[in-house]
Amino acid sequence: MGIQRTPIEVPEGVEPHVFGSILTDFSSASDIDVVFVYDPGAIGPSNIYSVLAPLRLALAEYFGRPVHPVVLSKAEEASDHFRERVESVPLREWIDARDRGDAGF
Repeated sequence: MGIQRTPIEVPEGVEPHVFGSILTDFSSASDIDVVFVYDPGAIGPSNIYSVLAPLRLALAEYFGRPVHPVVLSKAEEASDHFRERVESVPLREWIDARDRGDAGF
């Protein structure tokens, strides 16, 4: 039997990364910290929160904890280097590792 992928759909133009305590201690983490980096050419800044709402809900339901979002445009992330500073992991990489039973982050 193969590994079943978690059915999480990420909107086009969004790059989600997970960071924080969920990476090191899943069972004790009270929420999931996710930085959503988006392309304002694909998703207007005034629409980004409504576009992300289904993804946030799906993540919260699947993992049983609230999602704490940080939302940055590509330009904001490039000037701040947020993902690098918080040592984030791409969402799909993290989910696939959890689905395999590999929590080694």
